[in-house]
Amino acid sequence: MEISNISCLLVEDDPLISSYISNLLSEQNWVERVIHVATLNEMNLALESRFFDLILLDIILSDGSSIEHIPSYKAKQPQSKILIFTQHEDEEVVLTAFTNGADGYLVKSTQEEELLSMIRSQISGGTPMSPSIAGYLLKKIRRTPSSKNPLSEREYQVLKLLTKGCSYDEIAELMSVKKTTIATYIRRIYEKLGVKNRTEAIFEASHSGWLSLGE
Repeated sequence: MEISNISCLLVEDDPLISSYISNLLSEQNWVERVIHVATLNEMNLALESRFFDLILLDIILSDGSSIEHIPSYKAKQPQSKILIFTQHEDEEVVLTAFTNGADGYLVKSTQEEELLSMIRSQISGGTPMSPSIAGYLLKKIRRTPSSKNPLSEREYQVLKLLTKGCSYDEIAELMSVKKTTIATYIRRIYEKLGVKNRTEAIFEASHSGWLSLGE
């Protein structure tokens, strides 16, 4: 697929890395412009002022973590591709990024030629990932999917509310039960799915086919 006139937003607070990536992208004949910002606030202002084909996004910035804001970035510019570019390879961070809507995930140790190739792949509709990230997700996917929902009706209801970002207190109020009861439901959900946190529970359930995040 031929790509051209690409507008990129680089969100990076390390001066050396931002300068290197900005220069690298600007040298490519298929890139029209590269806008660099260093904070979440600057990113929001940039998204409100112009459209970007690609958002190259670091996770930890001086004014907070970008990963929790990915859904709002997608809402503002649904056609933009969000490619995480970070040093973090923590499994929960990776799952959270993809669950929230990231289109790709690269670590900063990626070599120049590979980085450019993966960026082009991202723009063309691919889902580029560093080998370590792809390896982790492959192990998750290779687990035999459960064809049947193992949760009780109430546990499933709790999990659905977790996908909406509800807190324990909010779930307890919505279900008219005590917070301790919700904690018990969540513990059982984790045990039945063989996971350790909310993000992994949502990933496992959606991969197994009986939980739709769009419901």
